[in-house]
Amino acid sequence: MDSDYRHIVATKTKDIRINEYLIGIFPSLPSRKSIKKALKKEKILVNGKIANSAIWVAQGMEIELIKEKNPSRKIYAIELEVVYEDEFLAIVIKPAGLVSSGNQFRTLQNAISGHLKLSKEKDSINPPLLVHRLDSATSGLVIIAKTASSVNILGKMLADHQIRKKYSALLIGKIDDEGEIEQSIKNKTATTEYKRIEYIPSEAFEFLSWVELFPLSGRTHQLRIHMAENNTSILGDRIYGKHEHDIKGKGLFLAATGIEFIHPFNKNTIKIEIPTPKKFKKYWDWTLKRNSL
Repeated sequence: MDSDYRHIVATKTKDIRINEYLIGIFPSLPSRKSIKKALKKEKILVNGKIANSAIWVAQGMEIELIKEKNPSRKIYAIELEVVYEDEFLAIVIKPAGLVSSGNQFRTLQNAISGHLKLSKEKDSINPPLLVHRLDSATSGLVIIAKTASSVNILGKMLADHQIRKKYSALLIGKIDDEGEIEQSIKNKTATTEYKRIEYIPSEAFEFLSWVELFPLSGRTHQLRIHMAENNTSILGDRIYGKHEHDIKGKGLFLAATGIEFIHPFNKNTIKIEIPTPKKFKKYWDWTLKRNSL
């Protein structure tokens, strides 16, 4: 083990635990999760002694982060489209069927290092980190942070609803022209705006609707739950959709196709839009053809 970083608490601090204080201090520990993991692995020292989360930070305290020499990091080699990149962040398109992150090797988190340039900023992190996640069945745009400050600021922007995300979906049934669904998920408030682009008759489902969805909160499976509770479940949803609506082998017809926010560092407006997956139009056209038979 060798020293990675040393930090001296230069000024008097308010009452704060070390696990909160360290957020943004060390580039390789940009999040609460990473700090918790480092404490558990006894990689953080305070005044030369192993630290724990119960320690209160005080002026003059020396905090040291240690790490293993030359840690090996495997990269999951897959094709991945990068639609935006600078020194602070990147935006990539996650393929459907790929897990965003987790303990397994085949994840988007393990794939991004092979496609992004290492930031030249002082608080560069390696590997870059996902700012948010998509369900494995959902394809589309994901923001990646390349610096420790980007992790913190973009995470706060997401929590404060300063990042607007647009999803495209095919729904089973006929939904109103536009509206808002506000329904709590696991006792947490959740709101989704929707806009219907078009609807057509469907031999299998009576109607099929092409919509744009705008989540105003970020609950797990929010869009899938809200659409199912609205009796217009997302086509291909094998978790929340009705069993008789199952279309095996075609996947989930939900994709993150738009994202817009103010760049936290250069203050430019970042607005990215991508086409819906080809399977959307293919299934739509197939339904139209069936209607004309």
